[in-house]
Amino acid sequence: MVTYQDFMVQVSTLADRFAEFSGSALGLVANNVLDSIIFTFAACEAGIEACLYPSHWDAVTAIENAEHYGHVPIGFTPDGELAVLSANRPGPTGTDPSPDPAVTILTSGTTSDRPKATRHRWRNIILSATQGRIPDESPDAVWLLAYNINQYAGLQVLVHAVTTGATLVVPRSISPVDALDAMLEHRADHVSATPTFWRILLALMSGDSRGAPALRQITIGGEAVSELLLRQLRERFPTARISHIYATSEIGSSVSVSDGKAGLPTAILDRNADDLVQFRIVDGELQARSRIGMFGYHDSTVGTGDWVATGDLVDVRDGRIQFVGRAGSVINVGGVKVHPLPVEEVISAVAGVDLVRVYGRPNPVTGKIVAADVVAAQEHDPASVRRAISIACAVLPQAQRPLVVRMVDSLPIVQNKMDRREL
Repeated sequence: MVTYQDFMVQVSTLADRFAEFSGSALGLVANNVLDSIIFTFAACEAGIEACLYPSHWDAVTAIENAEHYGHVPIGFTPDGELAVLSANRPGPTGTDPSPDPAVTILTSGTTSDRPKATRHRWRNIILSATQGRIPDESPDAVWLLAYNINQYAGLQVLVHAVTTGATLVVPRSISPVDALDAMLEHRADHVSATPTFWRILLALMSGDSRGAPALRQITIGGEAVSELLLRQLRERFPTARISHIYATSEIGSSVSVSDGKAGLPTAILDRNADDLVQFRIVDGELQARSRIGMFGYHDSTVGTGDWVATGDLVDVRDGRIQFVGRAGSVINVGGVKVHPLPVEEVISAVAGVDLVRVYGRPNPVTGKIVAADVVAAQEHDPASVRRAISIACAVLPQAQRPLVVRMVDSLPIVQNKMDRREL
């Protein structure tokens, strides 16, 4: 266990060692979460822009990406010293430490091979986190870190904990298995995680005899949330407050909804210039203009008056903005555009389905057909689940019906999000 006092001493000590990197942007590879947190805060204190790389990157991958982003790749030696990983170190910019420090945050990389590098001001990271603060949040809260610390959502959880003096529990990994162990062992009562995480966690708990964690706050974000999942969480954690957060690495945390409904209220389209984040829909895609989001990618800038495409495709139904998929995940079936999320919702509602991913599969006649990979619950027969899926999908228009349904043991997950890159 590390106290706040010990933490701040380590931050200040490391910040003093950053003088040689003045004017440079740093990229850190670290497997230790505490090292990563201390590094990030120390860079902020020293006025140096830093980026945390995914812990699974090896030195070769880190160096390659550092060259792309213009970072100096940094690692820790076994004795705790800072070491530059590449001989081809980019020179400093010649600027003094910034009085308004920035941090670079990589996107999750679930829809592209190389994550985008979004650049943020720390003041906006803090403002974004505190805007969505839970009304009764207090220092006795015990937050579980169910995101990697290099993710935007991970930093938001960290800032929530630090600015309220709460306890932060770091599990062995962000896998739902390790997260459940940490929740029960350390009595974590505030958990923020993706819908994919919560679906896997619910499946794990159905076969776990230890009982449910006593959660007071459940926060969901990072992917579209279905009403089915919200209902399942209410039933499993009846005393918890459940919040759906809409946030992206580009625009920051912008909407918090606790009404138990999927999607977002259309009232967000009526926001004016005084609001921190405004929204509009253009050609079926949600766009945002944010005063607390990034000020640009590593190779471009974004002004506060610029609209940013979120990549989220939406429909407006019954006074609600419903998510139907990502811009790059549309399946063209013989000229008919099929969005995967509505199909996934139908399949997810079938008894015995734990996880599902719908995608397009090449076909010589129609170009693509709809396919689905499904993980069945342990107590259900996969063949029976497949038949039930076929019956459930019969209500869908012909083009949306999955012609291929594969029963699989697992689905590819990246940072607790469904991996939706091209197969």
